[in-house]
Amino acid sequence: MAFNLMMDASAPQEIAGALSLSHPGLFFTMVEQAPIAISLTDPDATILYANPAFCRQTGYRLDQLLNQNHRLLASQQTPRVIYQEMWQTLLQRLPWRGQLINRRADGSLYLAEIDITPVVNHAGELQHYLAMQRDISASYALEQRLRNHMTMSEAVLNNIPAAVVVVNENDRIVMDNLAYKTFCADLGGKELLSELDFSSRKADLYAGQILPVVLRGSVRWLSVTCWALPGVSEEASRYFVDSAQPRTLVVITDCTQQQQQQEQGRLDRLKQEMTTGKLLAAIRESLDAALVQLNCPINMLAAARRLNGDGGNNVALDAAWREGEEAMARLQRCRPSLALESNDIWPLQPLFDDLRALYHTRYNDGQNLSVEMDSPHLVAFGQRTQILACLSLWLDRTVSLAGELRDFTLYTQIYAREEDGWLSLWLTDNVPLMQVRYALSPDALNAPGKGMELRLIQTLVAHHRGAIELNSRPEGGTCLTLRFPLFHSLTGGPR
Repeated sequence: MAFNLMMDASAPQEIAGALSLSHPGLFFTMVEQAPIAISLTDPDATILYANPAFCRQTGYRLDQLLNQNHRLLASQQTPRVIYQEMWQTLLQRLPWRGQLINRRADGSLYLAEIDITPVVNHAGELQHYLAMQRDISASYALEQRLRNHMTMSEAVLNNIPAAVVVVNENDRIVMDNLAYKTFCADLGGKELLSELDFSSRKADLYAGQILPVVLRGSVRWLSVTCWALPGVSEEASRYFVDSAQPRTLVVITDCTQQQQQQEQGRLDRLKQEMTTGKLLAAIRESLDAALVQLNCPINMLAAARRLNGDGGNNVALDAAWREGEEAMARLQRCRPSLALESNDIWPLQPLFDDLRALYHTRYNDGQNLSVEMDSPHLVAFGQRTQILACLSLWLDRTVSLAGELRDFTLYTQIYAREEDGWLSLWLTDNVPLMQVRYALSPDALNAPGKGMELRLIQTLVAHHRGAIELNSRPEGGTCLTLRFPLFHSLTGGPR
């Protein structure tokens, strides 16, 4: 008897009937050899049949199962409500699927996934229940183990201070932790990786990099490091080919405090270098003043010696003149060098950034220090620290004088421009032009700059072959102009 089973796939009962007629033992053989546990009960759940897989799974022999109620396998670990739901479904002649905790013959428990189908006759009367069950204990344990690992990993990631992100090959986030979400919240809901321009900088970030970002109105410094993670394809079509694109692990650490400490250390060193330069300039200025004062009596002694004649025998006069000349020579040798660093070409913008950082706490609320450059690419030539010291000396003076005025709000502006081979700096303020004190302050060597700021600035500017000019402004205040020659104007080289 030959027929095409595939032509009538919509009628499985007819196909099964035809197979039963042509192969009477086929279904029995299939059930007996099936790897899944199968049992057949009457409407009261009395076991009428169980295949070998059922016996292996439960640990009972067939003769121990036949004519026993299926509750023989109950472990008392399954909630009663599950059984109630099961019987409510089955009594409506509907199939039921669920999980039950069953007990084997040796008393061990296992988790069974069960499908129970009511079997009715042509009259619609319930005759049997057909049950198929699988032991899913191992897969459930694996699933729970995976869930525990995921829960533990999530807890660990959410409790570390660093932000952790995993992105796919398209730089789309596939996992992040609580710290990263907090960063995004501080950005007003923006994506932190987008703010860091992660996609274009990714190649550089594998080596680790510190990047600034503005969070809640303040600059924060973030250390960003990347690692490649091997990927496993999730597509069924790639079951036999492991060709998933690697993912990227991104770790972002807030190192603002360390960066601030490093920056403060750098500024402290810069302050010390500037103080040293001011002190040397003060010593040099004091010695120069002493040389000028000493030069007058020595010249008088020299004139007296000439009047005494070449053959004079005034031993005291000659000795005084020689002592004076030696004192002059000693003072000349004691004049310190102002060349604390080599002359170099350097950008002007970072120097102004340092100046702001050094003085942002010196200006009270409402007071202002503004810096403007004719071009953002301006450069200077000379000793950077000494030129910074020139600006610092004048700002010290301005802030000090402003502090002596009542109900006064200080405004200071620095403007820089290149003109005719010179770098010109205009330092303007609204402090009334005060009498500049040329007298040496008694504590000048202990606190260089007090009362002699302009003289020290003149010394440092002259060391750079520059020029200085001080004027009062028509609208009030003062304007100090400093001009420093640029490298090409000193060497005659190209601009």
